[in-house]
Amino acid sequence: MIPGMNDPQVPPAQEAPMPATNLSESALQSLVAEIDNDDVTAIILGGSYARGEATPYSDVDFARLVRTPPQGKKKHYFYRDGRLISVVTWTLDFIEEDALR
Repeated sequence: MIPGMNDPQVPPAQEAPMPATNLSESALQSLVAEIDNDDVTAIILGGSYARGEATPYSDVDFARLVRTPPQGKKKHYFYRDGRLISVVTWTLDFIEEDALR
């Protein structure tokens, strides 16, 4: 027998708590408020959270639509409450062009 494998004398390793696989309304509102500003026309929740398929390892995907091209990076990431938040910023022109392709 490998030491520690199914041995009642050895306690199982403790795992870090995982974030819930759903977003509360208050958590969602807080995130939206954090990524919103005067240039933002719309904010869209996407990915596994939008589809209702999120797992404890899922990131939270947002798309921000703006009228003018953003200054700096178009995509950024940050952590909130144990979740990776992914925010991509697209112009309305980009969305319209992409829809016509």
